[in-house]
Amino acid sequence: MLRRIFNEPKRVDEGFLLSANEAIRAYLNRMDKVSAPTDKHHKLAYWAKSFMDAIDELEQSKYCAEKFSEGITHRFEEEMDEAELDQYHLYLYFYKNALIRVFSILDKLGHYINEWLELRTERVKRKFSYFTVLRHMHDQHVHTTFEQSLYDLKKKYREPMLRLRKKRNMEIHFINVEFLDDMHRAAGTLHGKNAIENPKENLDDLRQGYEMVLQSVYLIFQYAKRMLT
Repeated sequence: MLRRIFNEPKRVDEGFLLSANEAIRAYLNRMDKVSAPTDKHHKLAYWAKSFMDAIDELEQSKYCAEKFSEGITHRFEEEMDEAELDQYHLYLYFYKNALIRVFSILDKLGHYINEWLELRTERVKRKFSYFTVLRHMHDQHVHTTFEQSLYDLKKKYREPMLRLRKKRNMEIHFINVEFLDDMHRAAGTLHGKNAIENPKENLDDLRQGYEMVLQSVYLIFQYAKRMLT
C-alpha cells in the first residue's frame, strides 16, 4: 500500500516474508479442517490472521524508512536543506514505527505461544515478553526441539536485537519525546552541530530484527500446523 508514495507497484512477497505468510496460511487451512473446533481453536485462528496484517505493516514501515533514508546525505541537521530535513524526519517516523512493531509482534507471539501451549507463563511473571516465554519453556523442558529452534534464532540475532531493544526502550519509556530528542542531540553534538544517528547502521539492525521476526513466525506456525495433525 505505502509503495504508492513512491509511485511503485504493489509489493510481491518473497523470501522470509513469503515463507512466514505461507506458514500462517497453511496453519489456517489445517485449522479449518479440525473436526470439532473449540473456542480456543477459533481464538487462535483469529490471532493467527492478525499476524499477517502485523508483519505486512512492519514490512511497509521498514521499506519506507529505507526509501526515505536514501535522501539523507549529511551528518548534521544544520547542514540539511528543507527537502533533506523532510526526508530525514520521514525516515525517522517510519524507522521508529518499524522498531516498535518488531517488539510488538514478538510480544504478541509470546502471548500466542503461551495461550496455545497452555504454558501459564503469567504465573512466573505477570507481564511477560516473548523472551520470557522462551525461558519458561526451557525451564519447564516442554516442546524442547521447538524451543531450541526459537532459542537458536534468538542467539543468531542477539547483537542487533540488543541494540534495537535499547532504542525501543528509549522510545517508549521516556514520557517526554522532546526530552529524548534533546538527549540524542546532546550525545551527538559536535562543534555546536547536531549529529544524527547513522541511518545505514540503524537500518542494518532493523533489517536483522525484521528477519528474526519473520523467521520466528515461520517456525511457530509451521510447528503449530504439525501439532494439529
